[in-house]
Amino acid sequence: MGFPTKVERPILSFFKEFQARAERESGRKLKAVRTDNGGKYRGKFEEYYKAQGIQIEYTIPKTPKLNGLVERMNKTMMERVRSTLSHAKLPKSYWADAMYTTVYLINKSASMPLKGDVPQRVWTGKDISYQHFRV
Repeated sequence: MGFPTKVERPILSFFKEFQARAERESGRKLKAVRTDNGGKYRGKFEEYYKAQGIQIEYTIPKTPKLNGLVERMNKTMMERVRSTLSHAKLPKSYWADAMYTTVYLINKSASMPLKGDVPQRVWTGKDISYQHFRV
């Protein structure tokens, strides 16, 4: 499993799929989107957000330090992926699989911002199982 080298669809179509899945899984409507005010998410995105009643929250472009929580999580994920690949002695071609596994495990782990609850349980409202985990 890997990522395609060329994006064949507009980014907006991926966002629409994400929105539909998120709303279906959570049973809630998407209320707001935060963007860095860069050109990538302007134009058609803004038209779509307004049509859907989604509030747009802009941050200052090229200021990742203002997105502290997100930037720390990105760093954590990258460190875990590198560690996983190194420990398993796998080539970089397995990067996407290692990232998928890392995010999966984070979503099944206790989280301090959720007061020790598990993101997947909070998202779905269902108990989760760890029976399928293997070393």
